[in-house]
Amino acid sequence: MSQWHERTQQLLEATKAPCPVTAMVFASPHVGDRFFRLAFRSFPDLRALHVKNAGDIVPAYPPLGYVDVAVLLPIDTGRSPYLRQLGTVGTRHNLECYLHGVAGEQGGARGFKLVVDHDVAPVNKSDDALKDEYPVPASWWVHENNCMVRGVDGRWMLKDFEPMMSATGTETAAAAGEYECDRLLVRTG
Repeated sequence: MSQWHERTQQLLEATKAPCPVTAMVFASPHVGDRFFRLAFRSFPDLRALHVKNAGDIVPAYPPLGYVDVAVLLPIDTGRSPYLRQLGTVGTRHNLECYLHGVAGEQGGARGFKLVVDHDVAPVNKSDDALKDEYPVPASWWVHENNCMVRGVDGRWMLKDFEPMMSATGTETAAAAGEYECDRLLVRTG
C-alpha cells in the first residue's frame, strides 16, 4: 500500500467520520496505477463518474501502467446533428462539446437528441465546431465576444453592436461597458 493510502486510513480511523465524496470528471487522463485503484476502492463513500467522448485521445493517456477508477459514462458528440462531422482532436476534447454531448447523448442505438435545454452557441467559444447553418461565429469568446450577447433567457445570440456615442461623437459609455445592440442597451461590465 502507498504511504498516502496508509496515512489517509489512519486519519479516517482517528476521526471515525465517513467521507462521502462524489467526483464527476470530464475528459480526464488516467491518474493512477493499480495501487491507486486499490486505494480508491478502499473508501466505500468515494464515487467517481468519468465522462468520455468517443474519439477524445486524452482519456487514453498515459497508455501504460495507468488505470481507470471511475464509472464510465460514454458519449459520442460525433452523433450530434449540430456539430461538424466527425470533429477534430480539439473539438472531441472541448469541455463545451462534452457538455453538449451529455445534454443530448441517448446511448446505444437511440442516437442523439437534446433533451436538456442546453444552448449550442458555447461549443463555438474557442473552436469552430457548429455546422454552418447555426449563425454562431467561430472562436467568439474574445474581449468583444464577436458580437455575441447573452439574452435575458440566458442564451447567446449574434447581435451587431456599436459603442454608444455622444452628440459630439465620442464614446460615452464604452468605459462603463455599455453598448447599443439593435436599440437595446446591454451592460457588459
